[in-house]
Amino acid sequence: MRISNEKFIKQYKAFQLLLLLLLLGVLVWYVTAPDIVQYENKETVIGVFVFYLVAQYILYLRKYYLLSYSDEDGKIEFEYSGKREKISFAHENLERYEIRNSGLRKELVLFEKIKDEIKEHVPISLSGFTKLDIKHLLESLDKIIEKNKK
Repeated sequence: MRISNEKFIKQYKAFQLLLLLLLLGVLVWYVTAPDIVQYENKETVIGVFVFYLVAQYILYLRKYYLLSYSDEDGKIEFEYSGKREKISFAHENLERYEIRNSGLRKELVLFEKIKDEIKEHVPISLSGFTKLDIKHLLESLDKIIEKNKK
C-alpha cells in the first residue's frame, strides 16, 4: 500500500500564495491610494495583517509537509519533507506505534525492534493526511503488528 499527500500539499501551497497575495494587495492599495484610504481605515489594514500572521502561525503549528507511506517489498517507509527525513525498516522490526495529539496536530511515533532494544523514532506529523488516509495507514500498521505477533 502506498499513501501520499502530494495533491493536498499543492493545494496548501496555493492557499499560502493566495494569503500572501491578499496581504500584498492590501499593502499596495494602502500605499498607493492615500486619498481613498483615510486614517480611519487603518484598523482594517492592521486587521488584515493580524489575520495573515495568525493564519500563518496556525499553519505553522499544523506542520503540513509532503508525506508518503509505503509498506511494499517487506519494508515500512515514511518519507517527509519537513526535515527531509526518511524512516525505513523491515516489517518484522515494527514493535508498535502510538498516535499522539500535540496541540493542533496528530503525530505518529513508530517503535522499531532492534536486537533486544526498542528504538523510538521521531514523531511524524499526520496533519497532511486525510482521515481516510490515516485510517488506511493505521490498518496497514495493525496488520503488520498482528503478523509479527504470530
